[in-house]
Amino acid sequence: MSESVAAGLSVELPLESDPPWLSAGVGGLTAASALAFVGVFAAMGVTPALGLLPGMTLAVFGGSTLARWSRRRGASAFVKQTPGALSLEEPRARVDLIDLGAPFAAALLVDEAGGRRALVLSQRAEPVVLYEAEAPPAAPRPAASPYRQAPSPFTDRQVTAAFDRLALSAATAHVYTLARGASLDPLLDAVGALVDADAPLLTLPTAAGPVLTLTPGWVSCGPRQVSRDGLVASDYVLSVDRATVAALGFGAGEGAILMIACEDAFTVPGAATADLTPDAYVSAVTFELLRALLGPVAR
Repeated sequence: MSESVAAGLSVELPLESDPPWLSAGVGGLTAASALAFVGVFAAMGVTPALGLLPGMTLAVFGGSTLARWSRRRGASAFVKQTPGALSLEEPRARVDLIDLGAPFAAALLVDEAGGRRALVLSQRAEPVVLYEAEAPPAAPRPAASPYRQAPSPFTDRQVTAAFDRLALSAATAHVYTLARGASLDPLLDAVGALVDADAPLLTLPTAAGPVLTLTPGWVSCGPRQVSRDGLVASDYVLSVDRATVAALGFGAGEGAILMIACEDAFTVPGAATADLTPDAYVSAVTFELLRALLGPVAR
């Protein structure tokens, strides 16, 4: 697809979100459950007020089930791609996520277990992750390929990962899950035509100033750069200001040339302990994405 064609596209995908009627639905379910048990207790000759306890208990479980069922189908929030931007559209707010008129990084994660996909876009802030709630429908593909082929240019930007080990969810900041039945395909077609051929997989300006960049060929942070040819990524536990911090060390052999730390990530049992100063601190989202995009981390 050419850029001129993509410039005229507008894609809108529903996200897991609260439908407008959810509050009223939960309230009605609560009232109906309470009244039903009050009526049953009264008919049995028991103090009717005692029926409120089982009625409210059922309402809690029923309301949670209703909320989960309705949110997974989406109703009030959308991710929208227009010629100039990718934005989050909510009933009372609109937030631009990515400026599609400026260079941006892009990668496509594919779940090794079921084929679900996650589009990762980054530019001048935290990466934006768009998850599919379920694997895309089966489509004709070569028998040797376990997954449906990603639209170009994502074929060269596709990374297989274990989603069950990826500590990200719809509750994580900057992570959005598509509603049931929605597919990333239209967005991949539109965004894929706009991403530069030499754009990195991930990019993020760190708080200290250096830009963290991941490409198919290397990973760098400021002047420190490590080739991905023979790259070894290892878990570390750093002692910083009398506290322990989880970190990923990148090198081509013994020792780490580049050290990326995260204050919010769990330290991994058995990780190497070191008294080193990390090159940069990143958020939990970026830390998890580095793990996924770089493949298995050495233990």
